[in-house]
Amino acid sequence: MKSNDIIQSGSAMYRIIDIADTKAFVVDCKKKSMPKWLDMSSLQGYTFCSLDTGELQDINEMGMQSRKTAYERFSVVSNILPFITDKNKRSAMISRIADDKGISRQTVCTYLWQYLVYQNISILLLHQHIDHLQQRMKYHFLSKV
Repeated sequence: MKSNDIIQSGSAMYRIIDIADTKAFVVDCKKKSMPKWLDMSSLQGYTFCSLDTGELQDINEMGMQSRKTAYERFSVVSNILPFITDKNKRSAMISRIADDKGISRQTVCTYLWQYLVYQNISILLLHQHIDHLQQRMKYHFLSKV
């Protein structure tokens, strides 16, 4: 396993963000939650898979206003990424950014989760379509079982 791999077992699906010693820092691809450290031993039996990103448009093919919105949302996320593995620092940055930008902590967390799962700035434009993508991902996953 290495960073950015996507693994699954049963109904669980994770993207590996980082690996350190005997732990993997993962984000749950199906549940909107903050990433967490897991013991590598708990990930034995997981297999490699991929995400269905069929609706994601290339950022360079988007209109100017769409690109601007995507990059504005990414600027919210990018300030958190250096602290992503430190829960306390990450939480403090999320609160600070939410206050600075005048948006809710939940919105900041949603943008962060979306970016970590899909590793694509374009996903930040699809805020309203995430549930649809998750349903497609679920169907894609179930059709392979």
